[in-house]
Amino acid sequence: MGQDQEKLRKQGNYMRNNLFLLADIIFYLVIPLVIWEFGRPMIGDYLCMVLSSIPGVIYGAFRFIYSGFLNFSSIYLILNMIAGTLTDLFSKTASHLLWNNIYYSIILTIIFLGSGLIKRPLFLYFSLDLLTAQGNDRKLTKELFFQKEILTLLNRVTLLFGLGELLYSLIMAKLVKLYGVEAFETGILVEQALNLLFSAISIAGFYILYNRVDRIVTIKKPSIPTVTRKHYLIKINKGWFLLEKSYFFFGNQNR
Repeated sequence: MGQDQEKLRKQGNYMRNNLFLLADIIFYLVIPLVIWEFGRPMIGDYLCMVLSSIPGVIYGAFRFIYSGFLNFSSIYLILNMIAGTLTDLFSKTASHLLWNNIYYSIILTIIFLGSGLIKRPLFLYFSLDLLTAQGNDRKLTKELFFQKEILTLLNRVTLLFGLGELLYSLIMAKLVKLYGVEAFETGILVEQALNLLFSAISIAGFYILYNRVDRIVTIKKPSIPTVTRKHYLIKINKGWFLLEKSYFFFGNQNR
């Protein structure tokens, strides 16, 4: 009976995460493209750009409410969405909106790179939130993350995310110079492609992280005597949970 319930629970989680991944694609890719394609003749370029971001903001807010708790990642993403929405609203023209999003992406680049320079890489806190959501002890996991070898890995992944933001800004600057406001549609596709790429990087980072933690714990004693080695091992759920969660956390960039 217990095995059947566990099987049903896993199937339910699998279906839910599949639905969330589908919803991510719909709200961040399909709906913005549809609004842009069919809304331009009626309301113009600028309003169409602003409206295309609203479904994603509403969906993101729903996801935060659904999760039932606030952590570093959700607070960061909420502030990111607010900043992105305000940037859109105060741009006034379609051309200014595109350039302001490019400038905002450069600001995000500086934030990512700066967090690595001060040894507090953002990827550390994103990873900590995701792993805590899977049942890992937050305090002990954080202690492991500040081990020199693991912190170096987290710094490198954070650097890659910063370079990804820089790449996005350079691509969009080139597209806007060449095509003007017509670059908006291509920009949505470029953004989502980069989101998928860096979601894959984040997943690879998790598995490398797991292996390094396992090796470090094998050769080092825990700093807290009452904690055994098995409590230090990080659990990583495989499959769609990690893919969908990482895509949502790292893909929810409301530029």
